[in-house]
Amino acid sequence: MLDVRQLARLHLHRRLHHLVLNLAVPEAGGLPELRYRELAREIGPLGWLDVNGGEPFARTDLVGVLAEFQAQRLTLITPVHDVEAVLRGARALVARRPRGLVLALQLDGLVATQDRLHGQGSWDRVWAAFDELRELPLRVELRTQVRTENVDELLALVEYVRAQRPDGHVLGLANPSILGPSFARRLRELQTPVFDVLGRYAPEEGDVAGLAREVERLKWTTGLRTLEQGRQIIPCLAGLSQAVVRADGEVASCDTLPSIGSIARQPWSQVWSGRALDAQREYIRAGGCHCADDCALHDSVLLRPAHLPRLLAGAGGAST
Repeated sequence: MLDVRQLARLHLHRRLHHLVLNLAVPEAGGLPELRYRELAREIGPLGWLDVNGGEPFARTDLVGVLAEFQAQRLTLITPVHDVEAVLRGARALVARRPRGLVLALQLDGLVATQDRLHGQGSWDRVWAAFDELRELPLRVELRTQVRTENVDELLALVEYVRAQRPDGHVLGLANPSILGPSFARRLRELQTPVFDVLGRYAPEEGDVAGLAREVERLKWTTGLRTLEQGRQIIPCLAGLSQAVVRADGEVASCDTLPSIGSIARQPWSQVWSGRALDAQREYIRAGGCHCADDCALHDSVLLRPAHLPRLLAGAGGAST
C-alpha cells in the first residue's frame, strides 16, 4: 500500500503509476519473454504492476517475463486451473522478489457457483493452493468479482473466506453494462454486513491506519453510484495513471476501451504519446464512458487529491 508521502508525490506529478499486464502463453497469442523485458525497460519504475489475464502461471517463463519490471508492488491475480503450476511459479517469484509480492486467488462463489464459473473442482483447487501458499513469505489474498450469479451468497462467502485467515479479500464489481440500478440496490443492502466482515482484516505492512480498507470501501460506494446513475461519478484516471497491455500486445487506457496501439509493433513511447491516446484521454475526461472496473476505480479513488483527506479521516473504519 502507498504511504502518504508517495500519495502526495503522485498527486503532484501525474504519470504512469499502474500497469495492468494481461498474459497468455505464446501458443495462445501471448508475446515472447524478450518483448516484456524490453517493455519493462521502456516504461521504467512503476508503483504497481498488476498481472492477470487467464492464468499467468501457465507461462513457464513467468519469472523471466517479470524480471525487468521495477514496481513497488507486484500483484498476480489468478484462477487455479493447475495447483502445481501456481505453487511452482509462486516459489520462483518469492525467491527472486521477497518483498511487495501479492498473490490473489480468484474465488467467485461458494462451492457450486465457483465450480460452475471456473470448472469442476475449482473450489477445491483454490483452497489446496491456498493451504500451500500461506506457508510462503508473500501476501495471499482472495479476489471476488460480484455479479448476479453470486450476489445472494456474497455475505456467506466473505464470512467463509475470513474464517480461513487469508491476508485479505478484495471485492470488485462486474461491468455496468451487465448489471444495473436494481442490482446496486441489492448491494447497498449488503454493504454494511459485508464491510463489517472485511473490516476485520488487519492492515497490511506499510498501510496508514487502514487506508487500503477505506479505499476499498470508497471504490464500492462509487461503483454502486455508477451502476445507479449510469455515468462517471468521479474523474477517471485511466490513460493518465493507468494503462492496460492485453495478452496480444494491444494497449488501452482501461480494459473496457479499444486499443490505441500495440507493443507487438511499436515501442512504448510511441504508443503512450500519440494522437490515439490523446483522443482516448479526452473521451474519458468528457465522461464518454463509465464503468466499475476495479483497476480504473482503484486509481481514480486513491489518487484523486480531493479524496485524500477523506480517506485518511475514514481510515479508522467508519462506514461510508
